[in-house]
Amino acid sequence: MRYWKVIVLAAIVILGIGTYYIQNAFANSDYPEFHLEKVGGDEDVVNGLTFMGNYFDNYKEIGENVKITSEDTIYQSELSYFDYLTEVFQDSTIRRLQSDYRKFMRGKNEGSSAFFEDDKRLIYAGSLGIESDIGFRIEMLDKEVNETTDFQVEIPKNNINYMNVVDVQADEKEVIITTRNFYTHNPNESETEEGFHVYRINIENGSLIGDEIIYENKVDHSDKGWTELIEVNNDMEIGKEDYFVFRLDHMKEKEYGFEADGSDYFAYHFETNELKEMNLPNERLFVEKTAYVHGGVVYFLNKTKSGFEFIRYQMDDGELNTIEVPTTLNLNEGNTNVIFHDGKIFIPNSSEEGNNLFVLDEKTGKLVYEGKLSADRELENVYLDLNDLAFE
Repeated sequence: MRYWKVIVLAAIVILGIGTYYIQNAFANSDYPEFHLEKVGGDEDVVNGLTFMGNYFDNYKEIGENVKITSEDTIYQSELSYFDYLTEVFQDSTIRRLQSDYRKFMRGKNEGSSAFFEDDKRLIYAGSLGIESDIGFRIEMLDKEVNETTDFQVEIPKNNINYMNVVDVQADEKEVIITTRNFYTHNPNESETEEGFHVYRINIENGSLIGDEIIYENKVDHSDKGWTELIEVNNDMEIGKEDYFVFRLDHMKEKEYGFEADGSDYFAYHFETNELKEMNLPNERLFVEKTAYVHGGVVYFLNKTKSGFEFIRYQMDDGELNTIEVPTTLNLNEGNTNVIFHDGKIFIPNSSEEGNNLFVLDEKTGKLVYEGKLSADRELENVYLDLNDLAFE
């Protein structure tokens, strides 16, 4: 009887796997297949494109992950038990890093914001936590020789209750880590504060050489309102950016709850340590407008009668210009993302009305492709929400 625990455990595992397959056999009998249908433009720009998102059935309480390629539609619940354990429906950047640098990525479960990559290096900066020592674990992969160096660096705790890495940058001498910190200056007060903090680490000796709070905001929720900090930089882009961009939303009480009554945008320049408020016209860029940062430019997307427009704010000189983009398909009210890849701007757009894709040339703003995701049958009471793209 010495092996009874092993026998019971094996029976539980076998029963669990059997139950998983039986449930999937009933659950997956009527899933739709999706394919990208060209409406206009050059189809070559979407070759090898994979859509990722969530599939919602109004008859179920929660949705499930879905991946749509040119050949297949893969639902998470359709995977075998072992594929379910190994298949990762993470953002496309993390999946690419895990595929290209498997050994380096082992044990790193954070999102893309903890990584920086250029042609020569891949750098990871993870928080150590706040229970005892507070600081960062930094690992750097030299791509040319395939060698990794790592070290830890402690930072002053300064009443920090929580710290989250929101951006990593690097040059030849420094690793620059931007964090969102929550802390209490006075332990006798209920109010806490949040702020964006920039730490600079010397690559050669692992020492802390810069420690700067770039913006602080009191977290004091009341019936009258409060302010909230929101990161604007795209955390799935891990290449070099000269600026960290964020906004301050002014939350006010409205007839049916609370909503933002105004938003201020700020840009922090890593090289000069300068923080400046962006001068944006309120009549064009309304409250809580989603913005996208790429190559020193902040992009805002607005729907128009004939399609949509891109408003581009150049952070170096504050120049503002607008590009009109006439389209055949509508930019639906719903979830819209802007993804920069290989000189193109990809805009997947989701709503209950449908799922569209627009592709623009990044330099000219010209529409080079538009298409829609079509299902192999009429759909009722279901909704496909796209949230990411992957490129082969």
